[in-house]
Amino acid sequence: MDESLVSSSVNIERFWDRYIELLNKQGVKSSSTRWYVRRAEQHIKAYPDKKLLEHKAVDVSDYLQKVGRSDNILDWQFRQVVDAIRNLFQLVTVKWEKEFDWKYWLDSSQSLSESHRTIARSSSDKSNTDAALII
Repeated sequence: MDESLVSSSVNIERFWDRYIELLNKQGVKSSSTRWYVRRAEQHIKAYPDKKLLEHKAVDVSDYLQKVGRSDNILDWQFRQVVDAIRNLFQLVTVKWEKEFDWKYWLDSSQSLSESHRTIARSSSDKSNTDAALII
Protein backbone atom coordinates (compact mmCIF):
# COMPACT_ATOMS: atom_id res chain seq x y z
CA MET A 1 0.00 0.00 0.00
CA ASP A 2 1.17 3.53 -0.74
CA GLU A 3 2.85 5.02 2.34
CA SER A 4 1.18 8.40 1.82
CA LEU A 5 -2.28 6.77 1.92
CA VAL A 6 -1.42 5.02 5.18
CA SER A 7 -0.12 8.28 6.65
CA SER A 8 -3.25 10.13 5.52
CA SER A 9 -5.49 7.45 7.00
CA VAL A 10 -3.65 7.62 10.32
CA ASN A 11 -3.96 11.42 10.37
CA ILE A 12 -7.70 11.22 9.70
CA GLU A 13 -8.11 8.65 12.46
CA ARG A 14 -6.15 10.87 14.88
CA PHE A 15 -8.31 13.85 13.91
CA TRP A 16 -11.51 12.02 14.77
CA ASP A 17 -9.97 10.73 18.01
CA ARG A 18 -9.20 14.35 18.98
CA TYR A 19 -12.73 15.38 17.98
CA ILE A 20 -14.24 12.67 20.21
CA GLU A 21 -11.93 13.71 23.03
CA LEU A 22 -13.18 17.30 22.68
CA LEU A 23 -16.79 16.07 22.73
CA ASN A 24 -16.08 14.14 25.93
CA LYS A 25 -14.60 17.28 27.52
CA GLN A 26 -17.73 19.19 26.44
CA GLY A 27 -19.88 16.65 28.28
CA VAL A 28 -21.43 15.02 25.21
CA LYS A 29 -22.83 11.61 26.15
CA SER A 30 -20.87 8.70 24.73
CA SER A 31 -24.09 7.37 23.17
CA SER A 32 -24.35 10.61 21.15
CA THR A 33 -20.71 10.78 20.08
CA ARG A 34 -21.09 8.72 16.92
CA TRP A 35 -23.98 10.97 15.86
CA TYR A 36 -21.85 14.06 16.37
CA VAL A 37 -19.13 12.51 14.23
CA ARG A 38 -21.72 11.67 11.60
CA ARG A 39 -23.14 15.23 11.62
CA ALA A 40 -19.64 16.69 11.31
CA GLU A 41 -18.80 14.32 8.46
CA GLN A 42 -21.99 15.32 6.64
CA HIS A 43 -20.94 18.95 6.83
CA ILE A 44 -17.46 18.14 5.53
CA LYS A 45 -18.90 16.07 2.66
CA ALA A 46 -21.14 19.00 1.67
CA TYR A 47 -17.94 20.88 0.71
CA PRO A 48 -15.77 18.24 -0.97
CA ASP A 49 -13.44 20.75 -2.64
CA LYS A 50 -12.67 22.72 0.54
CA LYS A 51 -10.33 21.87 3.37
CA LEU A 52 -11.76 22.57 6.83
CA LEU A 53 -9.39 25.47 7.39
CA GLU A 54 -10.74 27.07 4.19
CA HIS A 55 -14.34 27.07 5.40
CA LYS A 56 -15.85 30.45 6.13
CA ALA A 57 -18.68 31.42 8.46
CA VAL A 58 -20.94 31.86 5.43
CA ASP A 59 -20.37 28.19 4.51
CA VAL A 60 -21.62 27.13 7.93
CA SER A 61 -24.60 29.51 7.78
CA ASP A 62 -25.57 28.25 4.32
CA TYR A 63 -25.25 24.64 5.43
CA LEU A 64 -27.28 25.17 8.62
CA GLN A 65 -29.94 27.01 6.66
CA LYS A 66 -30.21 24.10 4.23
CA VAL A 67 -30.33 21.48 6.99
CA GLY A 68 -32.81 23.55 9.01
CA ARG A 69 -35.23 23.66 6.09
CA SER A 70 -35.36 19.89 5.87
CA ASP A 71 -38.77 18.49 6.74
CA ASN A 72 -37.35 15.37 8.30
CA ILE A 73 -35.14 16.84 11.03
CA LEU A 74 -36.37 17.31 14.58
CA ASP A 75 -35.46 20.31 16.75
CA TRP A 76 -33.05 18.34 18.93
CA GLN A 77 -31.37 16.87 15.85
CA PHE A 78 -30.81 20.32 14.41
CA ARG A 79 -29.29 21.49 17.70
CA GLN A 80 -27.04 18.44 17.55
CA VAL A 81 -25.93 19.41 14.02
CA VAL A 82 -25.14 22.95 15.20
CA ASP A 83 -23.20 21.69 18.21
CA ALA A 84 -21.32 19.07 16.17
CA ILE A 85 -20.21 21.69 13.65
CA ARG A 86 -19.32 24.17 16.40
CA ASN A 87 -17.07 21.56 17.99
CA LEU A 88 -15.59 20.69 14.61
CA PHE A 89 -14.47 24.25 13.98
CA GLN A 90 -13.40 24.72 17.57
CA LEU A 91 -11.04 21.78 17.06
CA VAL A 92 -9.48 23.15 13.87
CA THR A 93 -9.34 26.65 15.41
CA VAL A 94 -10.55 28.82 12.56
CA LYS A 95 -10.48 32.55 13.27
CA TRP A 96 -14.21 33.13 12.87
CA GLU A 97 -15.42 30.32 15.16
CA LYS A 98 -15.51 32.43 18.34
CA GLU A 99 -17.43 35.29 16.66
CA PHE A 100 -19.90 33.05 14.85
CA ASP A 101 -23.43 33.34 16.27
CA TRP A 102 -23.91 29.73 17.35
CA LYS A 103 -26.62 30.82 19.82
CA TYR A 104 -28.72 32.20 16.97
CA TRP A 105 -28.66 28.83 15.24
CA LEU A 106 -29.37 26.91 18.45
CA ASP A 107 -32.27 29.24 19.25
CA SER A 108 -33.65 29.00 15.71
CA SER A 109 -34.18 25.29 16.17
CA GLN A 110 -37.08 25.84 18.55
CA SER A 111 -40.44 24.94 17.07
CA LEU A 112 -43.25 27.40 17.65
CA SER A 113 -45.99 26.15 19.94
CA GLU A 114 -49.57 25.85 18.67
CA SER A 115 -50.45 28.86 20.84
CA HIS A 116 -47.74 31.06 19.33
CA ARG A 117 -49.49 34.13 17.92
CA THR A 118 -48.23 33.62 14.35
CA ILE A 119 -49.41 30.02 14.24
CA ALA A 120 -52.66 30.77 16.08
CA ARG A 121 -53.35 33.65 13.69
CA SER A 122 -52.64 31.42 10.70
CA SER A 123 -55.01 28.75 12.03
CA SER A 124 -57.66 31.37 12.75
CA ASP A 125 -57.35 32.82 9.23
CA LYS A 126 -57.72 29.32 7.75
CA SER A 127 -60.89 28.60 9.75
CA ASN A 128 -62.38 31.94 8.70
CA THR A 129 -61.61 31.12 5.07
CA ASP A 130 -63.09 27.64 5.44
CA ALA A 131 -66.24 29.10 7.03
CA ALA A 132 -66.60 31.63 4.20
CA LEU A 133 -66.44 28.78 1.66
CA ILE A 134 -69.20 26.88 3.44
CA ILE A 135 -71.60 29.84 3.77
